[in-house]
Order: sequence, then C-alpha cells, then structure tokens
Amino acid sequence: MSELVRQYAMEYAKEYAKEYAKEYGEEQKEEGILQGKNNMLYSLVSKGRLKIDVAAEEANVSLGEFEKSMEEAGYKIPELV
Repeated sequence: MSELVRQYAMEYAKEYAKEYAKEYGEEQKEEGILQGKNNMLYSLVSKGRLKIDVAAEEANVSLGEFEKSMEEAGYKIPELV
C-alpha cells in the first residue's frame, strides 16, 4: 500500500510542478521582456539617441520614475547642454 501512496504522491508532484512552471514561467517571461525593453530605452537615453521624456513615455512611467529606475540599473543620465 505505501508504494501506491508514494507513486500517487510522485505523480501529483509532477503535475503540480508542471502547472507551477507554466503559471510562473510565463510571468517571469513577461518580466524579462519588460526589463529588456527598459534596458534598451536606458541605453538609448544614456547614448543621447533618445530624449529621456520620450523614453519615459514609452515605458509608461513618470519622468521621475524613469530617471530613478535608470540610475538604479546603472545607467548614466546625460547632462543637458
């Protein structure tokens, strides 16, 4: 009997793991895509190829939030001349 219980538990764990991976894997994928987009925007701004206000708008955040997240990611905000 304990072998049947062990087999059932193993099968249940496998199914749970599949569902967990599907649910949270998709969430992590979306976060990765967003982070990649933001890093691209940060890079373009730091190289002077995109205005920071345009980048913030593209990221759907306020200018202040964009500046803060850009600095936290290690990118330099170019000096305005």
